[in-house]
Amino acid sequence: RLAQAFGRLIRRADDRGAYVATPTGLNLSTTVFAAVETGGASAELFASEGGTLRRFTAAPDGAWTGTDTQVPLEATSLSGARRGDGAIELFAVEDGMLVHIMGDASGWTKTATGHRFSGDVRAVRLPDGTLHAMLSQAGYLYHLTPAANGLWNIADTRMKVGDEFDAVFVQGAAPDVLTILDGEVTRIIAGPAVWKAESTGLTASGRLAATADGRGWRTAFTAGRDGLAHTRVSHRWWGQWVDPIPVTGAIDAVPGGAAPVVYAVG
Repeated sequence: RLAQAFGRLIRRADDRGAYVATPTGLNLSTTVFAAVETGGASAELFASEGGTLRRFTAAPDGAWTGTDTQVPLEATSLSGARRGDGAIELFAVEDGMLVHIMGDASGWTKTATGHRFSGDVRAVRLPDGTLHAMLSQAGYLYHLTPAANGLWNIADTRMKVGDEFDAVFVQGAAPDVLTILDGEVTRIIAGPAVWKAESTGLTASGRLAATADGRGWRTAFTAGRDGLAHTRVSHRWWGQWVDPIPVTGAIDAVPGGAAPVVYAVG
């Protein structure tokens, strides 16, 4: 596959909410990547490329560099978060299995979760420090939670989910999911007894990434050749704003301090 650039680091340019894109200068041969929040207005990027897990960081002058973690990985989906102690935790889907990867000052480890899985994974760090994940498999949504002795539990939410989805935590005991269903941005949340879906009433297509904004609200970004749309709550109603930034590949988003930051391939 031809090399593709992380050519879009997309951040808000002014108080009106407009977004602009700047190049990172990175080139990859994969679209399987994850952005992990570092605080402030940036993130670290992780990608499954060339049979290994690669880590990309930005220097103060804005230049990006990549390092090989030496973790063998041929992932079809990748997502992660940073712990309070600075360690990185990632989930990856590889060869029909869900694996857990952890990196800290002592190095990197990769372990099997014990779950056969071939869909997509989106990881979220909860305030209590635990890592949860939302999984899509054959059009349905599952919730992954930590169990005792390093094991993981998967629960069926019984909710349909679109091909494009992302997870974000704002409050409660589980992450929210934002997805595209029947051409609309839809929020899937855990209720007291069952999960439920709530449509925002706003249309969308293309790639999707979600995160919390600076005020603690959920924000969904959808991207395609026609531009980047950000869907969020404003004055207690869902609204949508579009910036003329075409994106042809995968995207991921992090809170980014005052406003979310989006990373895109292509």
